[in-house]
Amino acid sequence: MPRALGISPARCVTQYRLKLNAATGQLEERNGVKVRHCLNGGHQSVLLARDGFTDHVQTSSSVVDDLVIKMLVADAAGRNRCLVKADAPNAYMQGERQARPQTFMQMPAAFADERADDGSKLCIQLGTPCWGEEPAGFEWQVAFEGSLLAFGWRRAEGVPCLWIFTSPTGDALLVTIVDDMLFSESESSDGAIAKRTCALLSEKYGDVRTEREPTSFKGYSIYRDRASRLLRLTLPNKITEAAREHLPALLDGGKLYLPSGQKFQQMADDLQLVTPRPLKLSRPQVQIQRLIGLLKFIEGLHPRLSLVIHRLSCVMASPPPEAMLVAQAALAAAYAERDVGLTYGGAGLSASPRLRGGLAAFIDMNEPAPAELEGHADATWGDRNVYGLILTYEGAAVLHQTKKISLVVECSMHTEAIASGKAAEVIYYAREIERAFGKPPAGPTLLGTNNMANLRVGSGAGAPTRSKHFLRRYHTLKQRVAAGEVVLRHVSDTQMPADFLTKWISRAKLELSLRYATGSHLGRGQPS
Repeated sequence: MPRALGISPARCVTQYRLKLNAATGQLEERNGVKVRHCLNGGHQSVLLARDGFTDHVQTSSSVVDDLVIKMLVADAAGRNRCLVKADAPNAYMQGERQARPQTFMQMPAAFADERADDGSKLCIQLGTPCWGEEPAGFEWQVAFEGSLLAFGWRRAEGVPCLWIFTSPTGDALLVTIVDDMLFSESESSDGAIAKRTCALLSEKYGDVRTEREPTSFKGYSIYRDRASRLLRLTLPNKITEAAREHLPALLDGGKLYLPSGQKFQQMADDLQLVTPRPLKLSRPQVQIQRLIGLLKFIEGLHPRLSLVIHRLSCVMASPPPEAMLVAQAALAAAYAERDVGLTYGGAGLSASPRLRGGLAAFIDMNEPAPAELEGHADATWGDRNVYGLILTYEGAAVLHQTKKISLVVECSMHTEAIASGKAAEVIYYAREIERAFGKPPAGPTLLGTNNMANLRVGSGAGAPTRSKHFLRRYHTLKQRVAAGEVVLRHVSDTQMPADFLTKWISRAKLELSLRYATGSHLGRGQPS
């Protein structure tokens, strides 16, 4: 039949997969061990192009942003909402083919010698999308989202992969990562909406399993104490796995010869790409790349790593040998704090007034961050221009990042303008998320800067003198200030929460900044 249609069968790949629970480190109770036959999507694309078949079906599916996940669980902690996790079984096989040609897959290796009655080779005709087919994820998304709409859910405006359901008994929010779902539901309905939705999905797609108050999601471990309205995200098992692969002496208690202090900082600053870049990376270079990739994921819950990960990322394309020592030292630092993570909610969030006078904001990093959304941005100017920004919500960071400034800039005010502009963009999106949660901000969101010239021009309180040539950089920021979305205020260097994201600072200030960013003040809410 494939020959008659002029279509060649694509190769079959048999996949073996172990799925570990992020909280326990053990195999998942459901589908802990998976073996499935997948189609080689790259091979299929080559064959379809060769045989003259083209399609314009999208080949990617939407995934919820990490900022939305963190704000969702932080909001659940603050409002004591119920969390429910669910996943759809065999999702890609449940999609509907979107106007593309019939496709075929070769037999798995174990059955490759099977023949039809006429002696010809057998193959598998695909009636539904299959794992490995490039459009399969999108085709599942179309089917899944159609079901949600039919069940009464609606999309959140301006926030991809966030869904809203309201009923007389309460409301629910839903975020999706392909076939994984996380519900946040009001105390009044107490999981009833999630339960009903998953029952309807089960009728259509098979056994959709749920877990009330889950202990993990998206690879994060979740510890929760609803009595104190506290929730913590950590990555102990992910960090331990990385150590077992790249630094086993860390687990064995062996002697570690790793750089620390100023030597570590200098090594990180001195990293340079290996030039000329080899046509093929060596095995040690590939190992360095793998470790940097693992650390980048870990950094999402460990702000301490942001600056060094930026240094490592700058040489990732062709890393030098010393990058392994720097990466291992960063891994050791993460391992020492593997149970810290980010802590949202709980008692004792800052209630101190932030605004004092017309231009200043008072931040006391000896107190936890406030429950309200708040942003701070910092930048450096010199041989390495970078900006850092941190966004806190319900007592801890929901976003922290260090980024390179690729533009040619002439002064520190210019870099600070870029930092404040980028932070205002993120704040705008975070405010949209809050609106989708049903709790729109009551006023403008504080954006802190430690550069007075940047403050005066960005807030419209002062006239530019030597910055006229880059005033366009301020246009959107000033619009956001005028619209009441952002209030730009000066924060002193000693209390600037974003300072550690752009430069090496003293140990005392670093530890103070990290307690503020992670919500770990006074060890509040440690698991017993």
